[in-house]
Amino acid sequence: MKLHRLGMRTIKTAIAVTITLFIGSLLNIESPLFAGIAAIISMESSVSQSFKAGRNRMYGTLLGGVVALIFSIFLPANNPIVIGVGTILVIYICNQFRWKESIKISAMVFLSIGLHYESGNQFYYVLYRSFDTLLGLTIGTLVNYFVLPHNVTKKVVSSMIRTYQALKDMLEIIIWQHHDVHPEKLRKDLIKIEDNYEILRKELKLHSSKQETQIDFKRIFVLFENTYNHLSIITSFHTSPIINDNNKVLIESFFRKKITTSANTSNADVDFVYNYHLTRVVENLKSLDAMLNHPVDPSPS
Repeated sequence: MKLHRLGMRTIKTAIAVTITLFIGSLLNIESPLFAGIAAIISMESSVSQSFKAGRNRMYGTLLGGVVALIFSIFLPANNPIVIGVGTILVIYICNQFRWKESIKISAMVFLSIGLHYESGNQFYYVLYRSFDTLLGLTIGTLVNYFVLPHNVTKKVVSSMIRTYQALKDMLEIIIWQHHDVHPEKLRKDLIKIEDNYEILRKELKLHSSKQETQIDFKRIFVLFENTYNHLSIITSFHTSPIINDNNKVLIESFFRKKITTSANTSNADVDFVYNYHLTRVVENLKSLDAMLNHPVDPSPS
């Protein structure tokens, strides 16, 4: 069985739980279990996500507590039907406010209060349960922020370099091996890169992720999209058009190896279209290579 190394998110989750339980014991909180659970679910893959999820889950905690308090006052306790109706209401309200990350914690708080409160002490029970949960959420979010924050910049740049290399490899296969390639497989990678960049933008606003290289991410997105489109057109040709002299020089200079002479039959119209898109692909790859592998200025932007 292959052993996997411990990820930083795992370690930070353990740290958050430990700190939460330690502080909880000092404060003599009522429910260390719920505080610990809240610390666990507050740990996200990025600081910005953790802040957003933590904020919404805090709202959800208060919502679950308020709904449970109202139900405990006006409806019979420990009634399965009442609990079920209340759970539906909590989930519905979370969805209305688009607190998707809040649903589980809000329902958990409501269920805990609805099943365990003592008659006559509803308000204090709700207050204690909500405080315990908020404590775990707060500590988990702060640990994610201060303890070895995830370097999203490095992740985005690395994924961009891999995608650039994949595009380059595809072109090399087309030119020298004359095999079919399927650039549409890269569509998911491009979407993932864009999603990660959105996270990066939020991280930079929080000053939690330092941009180590001056890279024009938006320009790279345009080049990726443009290259993908041109490469898709090239792969749609069912014949092997002749590469013109200009493209031969361009390609051989970029890949640093010679193109073997083609014995294909020339078709002026097809060759013109093919070479146009081929030029765009190579020029885009050269620009991507310069921006990703040879950044001009390593200082933060």
